[in-house]
Amino acid sequence: AGWQSLPGLGELAPLLACDPPLFTPLETLIRQLSTDDSFGPQVALLAARTNGSPTCFDAWLPHWQGEEEFASHLREGDQALHHWLQQHPQSRSLVTAVQLLTRSPDRFSAAQLTPLAEYGLSAEQAIDLLTWSGLCGWMNRLKIALGNVRQQT
Repeated sequence: AGWQSLPGLGELAPLLACDPPLFTPLETLIRQLSTDDSFGPQVALLAARTNGSPTCFDAWLPHWQGEEEFASHLREGDQALHHWLQQHPQSRSLVTAVQLLTRSPDRFSAAQLTPLAEYGLSAEQAIDLLTWSGLCGWMNRLKIALGNVRQQT
C-alpha cells in the first residue's frame, strides 16, 4: 500500500493492513499535510520530541530540510531548544503552539492562533499546521501505546 512509504508508518503496517480501505482517508490527510515543506517535517519532529519518541523523531529527521541546528537542539531537549529559540524568536509561536497542542490539547485556545498569524501563516496554513500537529501527536501516542517505539523519558 502507498501509506507504507510515509515516514513512521511502517511500524503500524500489521495494524493498518487489517482493513486498508478504512485507512485511505487518513492516508490522504497525511499526504496533504506532511508535504508542506514549510512546516511538515518540523512539526512532526516537534511532536515526536514532545511525546518522547526517538523512533518517530528518527523517522522524520531525513525529511527535515531546514536548519540542522534546530534538529540537533530539539534532540538535546527543552533547554537546548529554548537556547535555539532565543536566537530564532520568530519560530517561538510555531514551537509553542505545537508543544501546547501535543502536551495539553485541552488548554489550546484561540490565543495561540494570533502568534501564528504574526509568524506569517495564513488562516488556512495555521489550521493545517494545527491539524498536522494533532495528527502527528496522535500517531506518536498510538505507536507508543502499541509498543512500536523506543521511548525516551
